[in-house]
Amino acid sequence: MDSSLVLLSLVLFYFIYHLITKNVFTNKSTPPGPFALPILGNLLALQGPSPHLKVLELTQKYGRVFRFWMGDQYSLFISDPDLVREVFVKNFENFSDRVPIPSYNMIGSGYRGLSSSGGSHWKSIKDILVKTFAKTSLKKAADITADETVKFIDTIKEFTKTGEPFTPRKYCQTYSMNIMLRFVFSKFLNYKDSPKDKELIEGLIKPMDKVFVHLGAGHLGDYVKIFQPLYFFFLQFADPSIQIKKYIEKEIKEHQDTFDKENIRDILDFLLSELDSLNGDLKTVRALAQDYLIAGSETASGTIEWFIMLMANYPETQEKAYSELINVVGKDCQYVPLEKRSATVHVNNVIKEVMRFHPIGPWGMPRSTNNEITLNSVHFPKGTQVFMHLHHMFKSEEFWDEPNEFKPERFLNSAYDSFIPFGLGSRNCIGQSLANDELYVSIANLLLNFKFERVGDELIDETELFGLTVHPNLFSVNVKSRK
Repeated sequence: MDSSLVLLSLVLFYFIYHLITKNVFTNKSTPPGPFALPILGNLLALQGPSPHLKVLELTQKYGRVFRFWMGDQYSLFISDPDLVREVFVKNFENFSDRVPIPSYNMIGSGYRGLSSSGGSHWKSIKDILVKTFAKTSLKKAADITADETVKFIDTIKEFTKTGEPFTPRKYCQTYSMNIMLRFVFSKFLNYKDSPKDKELIEGLIKPMDKVFVHLGAGHLGDYVKIFQPLYFFFLQFADPSIQIKKYIEKEIKEHQDTFDKENIRDILDFLLSELDSLNGDLKTVRALAQDYLIAGSETASGTIEWFIMLMANYPETQEKAYSELINVVGKDCQYVPLEKRSATVHVNNVIKEVMRFHPIGPWGMPRSTNNEITLNSVHFPKGTQVFMHLHHMFKSEEFWDEPNEFKPERFLNSAYDSFIPFGLGSRNCIGQSLANDELYVSIANLLLNFKFERVGDELIDETELFGLTVHPNLFSVNVKSRK
């Protein structure tokens, strides 16, 4: 037989095999889902500027649980609150790992970080990180947050004096990044650019944006098995996190040179003090420090940015929150401390509604099934990638009255099973407490000091920009002083 004919027959067989295996199921508990192409599966649905909206449309068509092929990777999107708890809480041990893909391998330094690892390694480093928060003290984190909030507010005050429109993104990023930089490395950025900040900006801020865009893209090389070895080889030369790793390695060297076990200055010092527990592996130290910086700064800065936009677009909500705050702390108050949180019910509800209305992580980080299991009449084959579809849980009429309306009052007398912005179970956000404190202190003090107004009469465009997290378009507001 002609070799070209043999090759053509093999290719045809490959296509037909994948077409059948991706679309023909014998298990009656297999959820519905869109038709999957050979090789690509449903990856084309993730292309374009708003893949999270396309996935939302699929949920509306196929229901709270639907199948989705990311190349060769069988996946399920879940937005049923009961099943979410079955998967991520009650059966956590069976859904504790990540799907091993080249991007997680490369960015996570060989699956060493908390976000990319699984199995016994994940459990051991989780225990160490829990100790980190206890040893380095949340009190220290609270002091850092308070100090950075004052600097953040003072920087914005300059815009009230000049009348120049305020573009929040850079300042929100600097604020959240500084809290983590000081907590992890004892370093910080200036709010006004200075020559000494260049290394931090070029080595951390810009590369982090690239990492989030990369991880949200759904690359063929990650999810088509025949491409994975080649793609991993490619990432050796195109690792989007390479600059971050180089910066952290420099910090590790400096901390080692000045390390004093009797004077633990920050998280990196603590990780170095636990080096024996990490088998002397500095790459794991680097990966964990990277996790702190990326996860700890990106979500908070995005939420604060959405808050500023929404206050300008919904001035009545802004005034109601401001009035409550003044009634609690008084007009002469210069700083709202964390201790006032329980007394400012409406401010807390505004923060919740910001997180619901524009969820920063529409899918969360996916898990994988260690063993085959059927839960609530849904079949999970071994190796299934599972997404907690927060976007649908936060924006569906199944769970919310008028979900497309910005209404903080909805949280006043109601608790919602579908509202879980930090995830659930043992693998939820480890920095949840720190993030909640940061959001309250920053937002309460922004309300105390400023009134945010639109530039012009038109509402600010609330189009969402998708990456691994969702951000607003770059926008500006006018800032008026309350003092």
